[in-house]
Amino acid sequence: MILSKDMPESMDAVAGELLKKHIVALPTDTVYGLSGLVPYTDGLIRAVKGREETKPFIRLCADASDIQTYSAAAVPDWLMKYWPGSLSVVVPLIPDAVDETGCQTAAFRCPGDSWLRTLIARCGYPLYSTSANRAGLPVLRTAAEIDAAFGTAVSLVIDGGECPAPQLPSTIVDITQDTPRILRQGALRIAELAVL
Repeated sequence: MILSKDMPESMDAVAGELLKKHIVALPTDTVYGLSGLVPYTDGLIRAVKGREETKPFIRLCADASDIQTYSAAAVPDWLMKYWPGSLSVVVPLIPDAVDETGCQTAAFRCPGDSWLRTLIARCGYPLYSTSANRAGLPVLRTAAEIDAAFGTAVSLVIDGGECPAPQLPSTIVDITQDTPRILRQGALRIAELAVL
């Protein structure tokens, strides 16, 4: 099923599907993404997408401060200023935040889109997010393409219009070690980490 993001009922509908631990497709700051509730839907998203188990998903949070619920790491102020936005920060997880994959770290992003942040807050959990495509195939750019490609494997598609091409993914910075590292230079350009 496809619902327009602009429809008043779309927020309630997608939150309902997410809270049932179903997979949905949503427009994000960069591309359309497949999403599900953390920590319950990692395996389901992998099965739908056909993604290998060793590649983790980004977790979307409603507010920059939410990261402290899942990690004891102090995110530097110079990075926090980029949130909300297309920056993902890899942090070590507290034991209670480790999901079924057993990975001790995770990448979090506080998205720039206020509708998406409101949705996450309404669910009360972060959302896994990965590009809306089968593994190894091009990212799908419209709600209709996603619906045709995934069918009933995705319970709801939120139509936010066509994503322009090309779209860069989020920039990923790892702060799990003493020195932050850029793992992926994406939509947000961070030229220098020596500001620490």
